[in-house]
Amino acid sequence: MKRVCMILVAIGSVGLLTGCPPVVTPGVGAIALSSTSHDFGETESEHTLWVWNGAALSSILAIQVSSGAAWLEIDPTHTTSVGPGDRKPISITINRELLPNGRRQGTIELSAPRTQRRYFTVTATGVGMPNAPEIAVSADHYDFPENDTQWAFSVWNADDSGSVLEFEVVTNAHWLTVDPAAGTSTGPTDRKRIDVTAVSYTHLTLPTKRIA
Repeated sequence: MKRVCMILVAIGSVGLLTGCPPVVTPGVGAIALSSTSHDFGETESEHTLWVWNGAALSSILAIQVSSGAAWLEIDPTHTTSVGPGDRKPISITINRELLPNGRRQGTIELSAPRTQRRYFTVTATGVGMPNAPEIAVSADHYDFPENDTQWAFSVWNADDSGSVLEFEVVTNAHWLTVDPAAGTSTGPTDRKRIDVTAVSYTHLTLPTKRIA
């Protein structure tokens, strides 16, 4: 490709004046963002992030934009900027049909050749029908020490979408009792204590309890 330059010679002066446009070097710069995070809450679905080449030099910066969450949509996924005055919009959309219930977090990654990657954090709260409850226990076995007949563990619902877990505790050994033998939990912070008593001491590992 030919590059045409105009050179003017100023008579009586020292030096030359050139009419060539400045040389633009692709891929030299730094990714700048208008902000680094946004909370969409329970209802907001759209937000605009502004990106640009933060370097003072005249350079073309090709920026790639990507997201790892299916519910987090971005447009465009590629843009360019020649400097601080050339800011480009990135539209961020929350697809609430794909957003799971509860408070979720996603990350948008911005990259360009020979520059440091930047990240934009998105937080959104899914509101809809509760997910299925999920049982969790603090321990699934216990070996009673000699002369010890008391032990306790916790049961809770690991789902935080508003579901309610109903559970019961049973044993397969006549020398074990549990109290309470049933309960409910509404989420991870609603933990229920189950007291276990060995009615007659036997040096055996506590059988795994079937919790339904």
